[in-house]
Amino acid sequence: MTTGRSFGNKEKGKALPARALTVKQERVIIAVLGSRTIREACRASGITTSTYYLWLKQPDFARALRGRREALITRAMDRLEGGLAFALGRLVDLVPLRIKESKGLKGRVTVLERSASRNRPEEA
Repeated sequence: MTTGRSFGNKEKGKALPARALTVKQERVIIAVLGSRTIREACRASGITTSTYYLWLKQPDFARALRGRREALITRAMDRLEGGLAFALGRLVDLVPLRIKESKGLKGRVTVLERSASRNRPEEA
């Protein structure tokens, strides 16, 4: 007994597994992540907004959209953190010694140095 949908495609007597998402659903997910609005994404994908919201009620589609959105956000945050660590390290390196010794800025520079050392990627 096979599970899932079979579209009549047989390979050595076994039904091929069904895809969780259609090609159009895959396309609209990519468009949603790259568009400013849902309407714009739907128009670019060739579907109506009503269809998009119907698909959003399907667990597989909603899960795929959520997963890809989270992955995109994670990648963006990783890039920002890496850039911040580099920028803080560079800023600390550029602060002249005489400013480090001044009373008013010494505490602020120390905070920047500590933050930069925590965020600086380990060197190989």
